[in-house]
Amino acid sequence: MDSAFVFMKGFTRAMNSVDNPEEVLNWSTDLGKRHKKKGIKLDYFPHAIEAVIETLKYYMKERWTPEHDEAFAIAFPIIAKPILAPYKAENPGGLTDGEIDDVQNNWKKIEEFGVEKVGLQLFRNFFSINPEILALFPFAKTPNLYQTAEFRNLAVKIMRVFSKVIQGLTNIESVKPLLSQRGNAHVGLGVVPEHYDAFGELLISELSGFFGSDWTQKMESNWVAVYGVIREIFEADHYKHDEDGNVTLNEHSERNLLENDYDKKSAATAIVQEQRDQYLKVFRKEVDFHHKVAYRFEKAYRLGKKMPDRKGLLNIEIIDIISDH
Repeated sequence: MDSAFVFMKGFTRAMNSVDNPEEVLNWSTDLGKRHKKKGIKLDYFPHAIEAVIETLKYYMKERWTPEHDEAFAIAFPIIAKPILAPYKAENPGGLTDGEIDDVQNNWKKIEEFGVEKVGLQLFRNFFSINPEILALFPFAKTPNLYQTAEFRNLAVKIMRVFSKVIQGLTNIESVKPLLSQRGNAHVGLGVVPEHYDAFGELLISELSGFFGSDWTQKMESNWVAVYGVIREIFEADHYKHDEDGNVTLNEHSERNLLENDYDKKSAATAIVQEQRDQYLKVFRKEVDFHHKVAYRFEKAYRLGKKMPDRKGLLNIEIIDIISDH
């Protein structure tokens, strides 16, 4: 009874302030925070509004008119906006708690089917459609790429990142370091914002195909928001936007990319140098072998008539040298 009294008192206060909602802004926002803290889901509010209207209709009876319906249709969004604000303000991508629950339930179905299977298909299609992006990866020219451990590891790694992000949507700060780290790795490969556009479009398309007839416009909106959160964190520390809307690497990431490129070239140079040293070592060994054999053949020939015993010893040395080689 006390709860009903408090509710009606607050409702009356809000209705009296429809013309000037700023008067009850703090009160309304605080009310929303208290509801959220108590665990009241966003889906509760439409039912509460419906109950209020039905109650008013019951008591007003024939005095309730279509004009009342129109008036409440205008008034309720004004009242509800500050109350619902806490449900959106603290969640990434403007997602409500209910929408986050929906996304997490979607992901559970993917997990039941097999995250790895979905990831492998996603990246097979992505690289097939975007070969220029595949070319950025070190395994790009590997024969039978889609059957290799390198390809599987990439797909599984990214899908695990998605799993952690979706599980952490209500505490996005907990997964920011992971996303930032992956973003840094992508910059090192030469990934640019346009590539994220391409991946996002395919991701939504693949999800739509996975859920089939169960896929709705609301699900698409939720997943677009989730991917937007992931992409924003991926890009946040690495790109800058100019006044014309152009996107380029910021100075820090550009320097890291140059250093990374230098490291790659240095590593490649070191490999070439190591191979060169190995070739020289083999070449010197061969030259030494041929020199030893030729020297003993020549000596044996010259001593053959004068010192037959010495010639025999030289022949044994030659056989030993060839056997060792």
